Amino acid sequence: MSASGFGLDVVQGATPQSCGIPAAPAGRLPPLRGTCFLGSLPCDTHGPFPRETVRDLLGLVRSLYRGELAAPPPRADKRKVEQLEKIGKRFRLSLELAAKCGPGTLGRRAAWDHAEAATADLGEFVQMSEPLTDAVLATKARMLRRG
Repeated sequence: MSASGFGLDVVQGATPQSCGIPAAPAGRLPPLRGTCFLGSLPCDTHGPFPRETVRDLLGLVRSLYRGELAAPPPRADKRKVEQLEKIGKRFRLSLELAAKCGPGTLGRRAAWDHAEAATADLGEFVQMSEPLTDAVLATKARMLRRG
């Protein structure tokens, strides 16, 4: 049975990226090549995208990042910095997709997926991290410089 038999429009020659779907992260299956499905998939099953919450979480990631960079050299951990960069990039991507793609689109579904994955990664990071004192102090210092 063809894809159109499922009520889907098939765009030949399209890539997932041309449809607003980012490439799969390393270690995952590669995205489909040559075909992009559009149409009646349940793309937006969560409701409105929580932009404010995702922005707040991105701010928390930035605080943790500043705290990690401000740590004395024996405590600064390159792996943690890279992890936070990855999480921050996923939050930013989710915000960009949500702004660019309307409700009910695959792009909006991808925005949700990236936000959920980044939130899970952030939760794991916080559970495995030392107290957040460095992040709070670094953020306070930055606020005082701006204020």
